[in-house]
Amino acid sequence: MRLLFGSLIGLSLLLLSAQCHAQKMASSFRCQYHKKHFKTSPPLANPNTNHGRSDTFNIHNYSITFDSIKWGNQSIHGHCEIDVGIKKGPVQMLPLDLLALTVDSVFVNGTNASYQYNDTLLRVNFPSQMNTGDSAIVNVHYHGSPVKDPTSWGGFYFQGQHAYNLGVGFQSKPHNYGRAWFPCFYNFHGDGTVTWHWRLSQTIPTYLTSMAVAPYATIAWQYTSKNGQQIPVKLGALPTDTSDVISSFVHLSDAFDAFEKGYGPFRWDRAGFVFVPFNNGAMEHATNIAYPSAAANGSLSQESLMAHEFSHNWWGNLVTCQDAKDMWINEGWASYSEALFFEHVYGQKRYKNFVRTNHKNVLQYAHIRDNSYRAIHGIPHEYTYGSHVYDKGADVAHTMRGYLPDSVFFNCLTSLMADFAYSNLSSEELRDFMTSCSGHDFSDFFNNWVFSKGFPHFQIDNVASTSTANNNYQVDIEIRQRLKQAPDYYSEVPLSITFFDESQNRHTETVYMGGQCGIYTTTLPFDPVYTALDLEEKISDATTDVLKELDSTGTYNFDATFAELEVQQINTPAKMRIVHNWVRAG
Repeated sequence: MRLLFGSLIGLSLLLLSAQCHAQKMASSFRCQYHKKHFKTSPPLANPNTNHGRSDTFNIHNYSITFDSIKWGNQSIHGHCEIDVGIKKGPVQMLPLDLLALTVDSVFVNGTNASYQYNDTLLRVNFPSQMNTGDSAIVNVHYHGSPVKDPTSWGGFYFQGQHAYNLGVGFQSKPHNYGRAWFPCFYNFHGDGTVTWHWRLSQTIPTYLTSMAVAPYATIAWQYTSKNGQQIPVKLGALPTDTSDVISSFVHLSDAFDAFEKGYGPFRWDRAGFVFVPFNNGAMEHATNIAYPSAAANGSLSQESLMAHEFSHNWWGNLVTCQDAKDMWINEGWASYSEALFFEHVYGQKRYKNFVRTNHKNVLQYAHIRDNSYRAIHGIPHEYTYGSHVYDKGADVAHTMRGYLPDSVFFNCLTSLMADFAYSNLSSEELRDFMTSCSGHDFSDFFNNWVFSKGFPHFQIDNVASTSTANNNYQVDIEIRQRLKQAPDYYSEVPLSITFFDESQNRHTETVYMGGQCGIYTTTLPFDPVYTALDLEEKISDATTDVLKELDSTGTYNFDATFAELEVQQINTPAKMRIVHNWVRAG
């Protein structure tokens, strides 16, 4: 614990113990909470088991038609036309994923084709051998009652007046759950009816495909993108809910502003949310985000969920993690985007509070929820939607920002979105891109923060000052690095050192720390009375700290440090900083 006092009299300090086994109460609808706290059985067997997919076929287009949707027996009847190209021939059949529906017939280029189907994998036989460069139109007619993931998060739902899908199944392997309602090729790499058509011009993976049917009213407006494009914005809600939706989404345009500023222009045909009676989270379907109606209740209490899902228009939908082991690229950055949204709308203090609270929760709970300290890259299947991916992923994104000037950091993220638009991204590719773009070698950063578990811990062991000529002082600072479950000492970590004089004026310098110990020498025009490490909380090491201004008597709560301060008398305003160290002393 480190304390900085001004003129402070009659101070008593109450330290509250941290119960590491306690469970956090989650806010009702946070996407992160519901994705990471499901207790699942072992993952379901992989339905596709590759089947030679990765370099063999190229799906150019899906055209999905529902002939009927029946609420009574909760069934669908439709057909899906698939435009497929052959990347690597010769091949005799096309493997498609379709889960527990009935196949009525299959046509290839208009001709009835034979097939084999086992409730999981549909093998469509081509009438003749297909060679590299060939293409075909495959049309599958099917019907049945779509299933849901065993966790009840993912699949196709009939609820009240709504019929809709969620494109990810949390327990299923792979997590892609488009197969629950249409045949798809998944490779992570006047008669009283009305017909609706919507075509998405951009390329997406099948799990981002969606539909929702209900007697919706549409809330619509135009957003002017930073590149001058007019973006249609459409929110679909029941007529009785539109007033609440408008109030809860009053800052959606601010989310546009925040993410275009940070990540570059919005690159989709429209922005859309559809409100559904699903209370276990939201799903970032491209241009048609499935969002819980109860989270749009007229208040701003769930703005973090709105911001998280909307940021997937950049992280996850525009640039998609290469496979589930890199899910932190989708979800960690979307969680960090919540902080950026708060910073843009409410200011830096709100940003810091969000980041600090998230970091405290990571240190306190992530290893409990995910049954171990884990690297955010290479995460096991059962923890794909766990606390390390979401919460520590956001921690790491925040720390990456701390390695660079803001202008360089956000310019590189904007360039990343342009260079990898509508394609996949691995952690290694992110590392190499950030290195090339910024001029800072991110090898050590990724080795330490992304590819390894645990945390570093940095502390000042000693500060010694010596008077020199011209009323200056030579100051020697000893910094020690400890480890919290990390395998090796972190290297080249930029740490700010802030020196205060007796009038609370400050001077800050940055040093690069590596190894167990370091001694840094500088010259100051004053004799420092207090020296702080990482005062602005840019590096998410194994500490949580709070700096407060004390200007009156009363109780001050330093939440992230498990401390309260009771000020009984104060003559002049003072600063107080409390640091909670998440490592053992010694």
